[in-house]
Amino acid sequence: MSGPDAASEDQSDRDGFLSYAAEWHAFTHGLYGGLRSMKLMPSNNDVEAEPHYYKGGYVLGTLLQAVLVGLVGAVGSGVV
Repeated sequence: MSGPDAASEDQSDRDGFLSYAAEWHAFTHGLYGGLRSMKLMPSNNDVEAEPHYYKGGYVLGTLLQAVLVGLVGAVGSGVV
């Protein structure tokens, strides 16, 4: 048995959120995509095995991007 680097959920020590490699892979691709893009949910064929993790990461990345842009704007304008 192994951890989040397992090839499948059956080979992982636990079940659930981010319990094996394909889930981590899809989530981090989505997070990166959300942080660097302003597009509405672009597709990514590289994460077909776990598309919902990609979408969750993308939404989180987009929210983080908005927060970071807001903070930079607030600091730059002297509000904070």
